[in-house]
Amino acid sequence: MKQYLKWFWLLNKRLYKKVTFVALLLLIPLLTLFFSLFAKESGGFAHIALAADGDDAVAGAVIEELLDSSEFIRFTRCASAEEAVRMVRNGEADGAWLFPSDFEERLAAFSKVHSPYRPALTVVEREATVPLRLSHEKLSCALYKYCSRALYTDYIRDALPVFDGASEEELLAYYDGFRADIALFSFESASSSGELVKTNGYLMTPMRGLFSVVVTLSGLAAALFFMRDEQKGSFSFLPDSKKPFAAFACGFIAVLNLAAVMLISLYAAGLGISPLREVGALLLFAVSGCLFGMLLQQITGSIRVLCALLPLFAVVMIAVCPVFFNFASLEPLRLFFPPTYYIRSVYRNEYFLYTALYCLGMAALYALLRRLRWRAG
Repeated sequence: MKQYLKWFWLLNKRLYKKVTFVALLLLIPLLTLFFSLFAKESGGFAHIALAADGDDAVAGAVIEELLDSSEFIRFTRCASAEEAVRMVRNGEADGAWLFPSDFEERLAAFSKVHSPYRPALTVVEREATVPLRLSHEKLSCALYKYCSRALYTDYIRDALPVFDGASEEELLAYYDGFRADIALFSFESASSSGELVKTNGYLMTPMRGLFSVVVTLSGLAAALFFMRDEQKGSFSFLPDSKKPFAAFACGFIAVLNLAAVMLISLYAAGLGISPLREVGALLLFAVSGCLFGMLLQQITGSIRVLCALLPLFAVVMIAVCPVFFNFASLEPLRLFFPPTYYIRSVYRNEYFLYTALYCLGMAALYALLRRLRWRAG
């Protein structure tokens, strides 16, 4: 046992003398730092300028709520309506929402069934885009709770004559006194782990997928290192039947190093879930990443070819695996790559089994190709 631990230590130590491995290792914390700094910057799919004419209390409350409400839409408060419109004209904002000085009165009148139509606020936009149309839903949600009070009292007086003698304060006392402590929606994904992950922003969510691509590349790099070592005769003391185990040990150690750095980075970025699940998923991922590199080593059979394929595989995995997008049409192709199984196993229990089956499949293909090469040679 002591001899195996010593061998493990030496294989691990020699990795840190290789520039490629160290570069991959440093890439994960650098990506974490980059995305963390980028996520702190103001961002969003749409930029809306907000301006209130006067000191209307409801307009001020709505603006304050909007400013703190969403990271998908960026809101900016302007000192005047003219400034907000100028930002739209100059392309500094996609739209402007202008609240008049009598906003509360207009909102109450707008909410009444039989009142003449009078817009509660003005919306100025450069062009009709999908993000701006979605932003209208955000505006409607922000205004509804103020409209609903007027809608309630108007309906009561119109439909229930028994309350004709009740004052506005009495009617609103019933409205304000009602509280329903129930959740209207429950969000779950099919076959999920049941864990909800809070992130530091939507810009941080692709980090797990990008990390998994880097870790998979380390498995390919380890396969390259082993091929070079074989050419140098570093493993000539081993019989051919034992060399696959040496290749697996070299690859697994390399992938495990990056997986450990990845785990620390995920928690540092606020993306980690339960430690037991994270560690289990990463260990399976380390095995699959190592076997993936070993299989490609057998398929290519050439250091030069495998080196040329490394950047191609990086681009393909980012595009095909569910890192940024999850297109159903790419499902058959993405199932060939280890990051797909890892990303899904973190949240879906059945993918632990699928990852294990994937590892068995990769090992069987590796053994088959190795046997064919041995017979051909």
